[in-house]
Amino acid sequence: RTCDKCNGALRDNIVHFDEALPWHELKMANAKFVGSDLTVVLGSSLNVEPAASLPFKSKRRCRTLKRNACIVNLQKTPYDDEADLLIRGTCDNVIDAIAKELIGESWDDTSDKKTEVVEMLD
Repeated sequence: RTCDKCNGALRDNIVHFDEALPWHELKMANAKFVGSDLTVVLGSSLNVEPAASLPFKSKRRCRTLKRNACIVNLQKTPYDDEADLLIRGTCDNVIDAIAKELIGESWDDTSDKKTEVVEMLD
């Protein structure tokens, strides 16, 4: 594909399978995760590295301070054992339940499904 104006090559702004992640962006993401107190993973299989392990860097590197990680996903993931909280539900239903709890109203009035917390660790 080429640009209609300049005929330059157009490139996707995504990373495809088997492509390396941009080094600078990966380094910055790693720094952000290492400094976080809470990480919430929404709707990811956590199967593709190195991105899959990023949410758990803080827990691994800082064992003296309590760092928490939550996984929201319908299926099991390879990192379920590292999560402090597992929620089996759709992202929409979980965010809807959180919004109702925090602000007393729903951001999606059409949602009436319940989300079940199936496991809490620690």
